[in-house]
Amino acid sequence: MRRSYAGEISVAVDGRIVGRIGPGLLTLVAITNGDGPDQIAWMARKIVGLRFFGNGDKHFDLDVRQSGGSVLLVSNFTVAAATRQGRRPNFMPPPIRRRRGWDLTRWRRRSARSA
Repeated sequence: MRRSYAGEISVAVDGRIVGRIGPGLLTLVAITNGDGPDQIAWMARKIVGLRFFGNGDKHFDLDVRQSGGSVLLVSNFTVAAATRQGRRPNFMPPPIRRRRGWDLTRWRRRSARSA
């Protein structure tokens, strides 16, 4: 994840911008074969619920929704990590679940944003 307080975050493929947001989070997302709708919903809630943004003197007090930011999701099919427990990622074999899981992630992220 990469946060941006001001300015713009964009992703380009072959020189063409395919995604762009203002302030918010750039997030690489990997969905593995073992990830179903429940795990994808958990990931979406986790992404939008992490307190990455400042609130006055508190550096990490607001989540992306509270800060008025957006989330730009980028598919990451090269490396995946289990992050449910602890602070160190447990890297796993490359994820191979593609379109169906990605569509579910986008839907869950939109749902979490409106919650």
